[in-house]
Amino acid sequence: METERTIVAIGSSTHWDYSLPLPLACLLWRDVIGHEPRALLVGGKKDWQKESLTEIALETLRAWKISYAFVGRVPGFDDGTVAQSARQHAAADSAIPDDQWVMMSDADLLPLRRDHYQQHVGAPARAVCYHGNGDCFQGPAAALAGWDAGVPFQSIPTCHVAMRAADWRALYGLTGDVRAGLKKTLEEVLAPRLVGKTPSEASDACWHFDQYYLTERICRTFSPAEAVLLRRDASVDRLDSQEGRMADWAAPFDASRWVDAHVRKGIYAERRWEPLVRIAGALLPDRAAEVGDYFERAASEC
Repeated sequence: METERTIVAIGSSTHWDYSLPLPLACLLWRDVIGHEPRALLVGGKKDWQKESLTEIALETLRAWKISYAFVGRVPGFDDGTVAQSARQHAAADSAIPDDQWVMMSDADLLPLRRDHYQQHVGAPARAVCYHGNGDCFQGPAAALAGWDAGVPFQSIPTCHVAMRAADWRALYGLTGDVRAGLKKTLEEVLAPRLVGKTPSEASDACWHFDQYYLTERICRTFSPAEAVLLRRDASVDRLDSQEGRMADWAAPFDASRWVDAHVRKGIYAERRWEPLVRIAGALLPDRAAEVGDYFERAASEC
């Protein structure tokens, strides 16, 4: 299979559910998948140094030579919303060439299979949407109708959409400043959509915004031939954190079975992070000890 190094944009707040697995997710993207992770951290350096766990996570990103940048905060929006939307603005960095592939991912999603995440390379498309059926996407017409009406709709999962930097820039109007582009999107696109909503409705709209807006941009701009939807059955090939799937985490890790792993919430408690060390041991045996040391040290600060 043809391969090409791709920038993988990963947003994270200081919330432990995301900041703790972030360094391992980045390490796997680089050393197993062969891509270039870039962590976009909500807040500033002082925010990440306030608590020992997030300070250790930051130190580990540096020690493992993972690229990261602070994107600040956007007044009026919680850190989770900022982290989710920051990824779509990563291509605003003018140092990224126009023809560079840029892909979205989550801080709590671990990529496990190299060949799976190379499918966009050489694809005759402007957007390649991994797990395009993940949210039961019903097609452009239904998505645009839902967006225009301001109601929930079946969308294309943000993880993992890959496009060339030039297309990210065109879709989001990015002009060289990640923070400015992110702030503009949240204030000019999301904020008006929250007017008149109940707190519960507004919370739901914020949670889904990055995915809904990305779906709208793709459907509004590209023809079906220009946006490839890659389908998969995540109930079969994802090591998941849902209820009823915990036995999979306890079983010996089978690298041939899983495409990715969705880290369970609260992994800092009760040594729930130990399966992640086993995964690292299977995929990166030379790094297993330091991965274990990282989780042992960071989780002890919770």
